[in-house]
Amino acid sequence: MKSSRQSGFTLIELVVVIVILGILAAIALPRLISMESEARAAVADSLYNSIRSSSNMVYAKVASAGQLTNSSYNVPIADGVNVNARFGYPNTNSNDNIERLFENLSDRVVVGGNGTTRTILVDGIPNCGVSYTRAASSGDRPNIQPLRNGCDD
Repeated sequence: MKSSRQSGFTLIELVVVIVILGILAAIALPRLISMESEARAAVADSLYNSIRSSSNMVYAKVASAGQLTNSSYNVPIADGVNVNARFGYPNTNSNDNIERLFENLSDRVVVGGNGTTRTILVDGIPNCGVSYTRAASSGDRPNIQPLRNGCDD
């Protein structure tokens, strides 16, 4: 008679593997959470640089049209897309006016605010994005501030 030998893992080997996976998960999870807030901060920085660049591009177009002293001037920036400018820089007269500065703006980015200041927020999180306050008068520049305090939430 031939004896058969079964092959497989013992209970101790399985427990050791589960313990090792648990330890790895305990180490990796905080790093993944940290990466999420770092990613939000990176998106906020990217939005800050994008709004500054697009604001300067609008200014150049308004300056070339000789309309820097105009408190309301529509600037053609792309195929049929116009941005309203105030004293050479993008106006905060509507959320749409700010959204037009970006091509294919992600649904995760929310433009809000009213009046003189608009906010461009990552995932709608307060204090994670950019604050844009329009130019108050001819010769002034808009106040563009990065908002990063809320990106860690």
